[in-house]
Amino acid sequence: MAQNTQKSASAYTPRDDEAALVEKLGLLTLEAAQAHAVGGLFTQSRLDKNSLEPSPISPDWILEGNPEAKCKNLSQIGDCWTVIDHWSCTKGKFVWHYFFDETILILEGEAMIVDENGVEYLAVPGTTVSFPDGSKATWTVPEYVRKIAFNQKSVPSYLHTFCRAVNKVHRKLFR
Repeated sequence: MAQNTQKSASAYTPRDDEAALVEKLGLLTLEAAQAHAVGGLFTQSRLDKNSLEPSPISPDWILEGNPEAKCKNLSQIGDCWTVIDHWSCTKGKFVWHYFFDETILILEGEAMIVDENGVEYLAVPGTTVSFPDGSKATWTVPEYVRKIAFNQKSVPSYLHTFCRAVNKVHRKLFR
């Protein structure tokens, strides 16, 4: 699932207008920025819907149509503790089962999402929706939707409390 973002970034070629804007503002290109970050601690990616790869929805989850999903992993931290994906899907209706806590940001298109209680959420560009681990939702995509998904393994509340206490002690000791 992890991908070397430097390898995929080298395939990106800026459009003429992007290159002109980058030069005019004195900004670094993605390639130049990544060249500075070789050996760095952080992951750097670029959203490019043309780099999304087929990621079929389980046939058991599909309710209507023939939705075609595509995805590209942008980054992951630790042992897949936190995963960020760029995802798109064409027209269709399906049930999605969440195996992580997931928050999405809609970039393009729209979807009607219905939770297990029958509450409807209209997801359009700029909308965020959060789904808890273990939940499921029915997605209806009228034409197309594209999103970024921020996924994190869920942690029981007692572990959150313990971690906050450990972090508080750590901050006091190492200020």
